[in-house]
Amino acid sequence: MDLLAKDLQDKVRELLGQLADENDLELVDVEFVGRHRGAIIRLYVDTDKGVTLQDCSRFSKICSGRFEQDEILDQAYTLEVSSPGIDRPFSGPRMYRRNVGNKIDVVLAEPVGKATFLRGTLNDAGDDGIVLLSDQGEELALKYGEIKRASRTIEF
Repeated sequence: MDLLAKDLQDKVRELLGQLADENDLELVDVEFVGRHRGAIIRLYVDTDKGVTLQDCSRFSKICSGRFEQDEILDQAYTLEVSSPGIDRPFSGPRMYRRNVGNKIDVVLAEPVGKATFLRGTLNDAGDDGIVLLSDQGEELALKYGEIKRASRTIEF
């Protein structure tokens, strides 16, 4: 079966989501790269407290064991499990909530005034949107639909 086939990817994503939930992890993203011998499945997992190397190793063993048990994949593959990284774009309300109090960068889907980029402190994150205190001191309420991309600000 071709690892890039949409129906197989959907089946794998569903199983991985269940396994993540059972192991108190959030499945942030799944990437399928390559075909046949060079096939790679990349998993990004997280928790509210972050993930450790041991968390990734343990989850990798759980997933590999389940793939073999259920005979989901009939081709060679490499499974990679890691944290999403500090600068990875937020993928949903849970990631925003996890970053309340942190400085974030926001790229807007449509300009607000003349601005298409905002930087500030994430004051609140709800089911529908966020409240950002911009570096200019302005408090802005933004719906998730107004945000093209957001990530934690990396400062040195």
